[in-house]
Amino acid sequence: MAHRRKQRSVAEANVGPFSDIAFLLIIFFILTTTLTRLAGNRLDIPAAEESRDKSSTEQPTITLSGERILWGTGEQEISLRELRGRLLELDLPSRDTGRRIVVINCSPDVIYQRYYEVMMAITEAGGVLGIIAEPGETADEDADTP
Repeated sequence: MAHRRKQRSVAEANVGPFSDIAFLLIIFFILTTTLTRLAGNRLDIPAAEESRDKSSTEQPTITLSGERILWGTGEQEISLRELRGRLLELDLPSRDTGRRIVVINCSPDVIYQRYYEVMMAITEAGGVLGIIAEPGETADEDADTP
């Protein structure tokens, strides 16, 4: 009698569900990953002591202290709207580049929003921004740190 050997079939796993799981994982990681890098710059508002001998300079000076905006050598307190008006009265775009400088003197307690508003008012009026900084400070000191 001849024995017949039974052919064993190789068991194959159904891989269809694995592809479904792989696609779900890909979709999950795409949705949960931030693909854009947030744009922004680190901003340090410079603060310094300014000499009280301002009589020799013709440059308008703005002092920012807390929530207050102080104008000129007499340091008269004004609003942001009044500041824009005074800057427009100076007719800065018609001046030479060296005479368009507006100096900002900031105290350490100034909020960034106020500093930015004043900076934009000077730029919109055609002025060139001048910042008073401590001796030995450089503008790009921490430029590489986020």
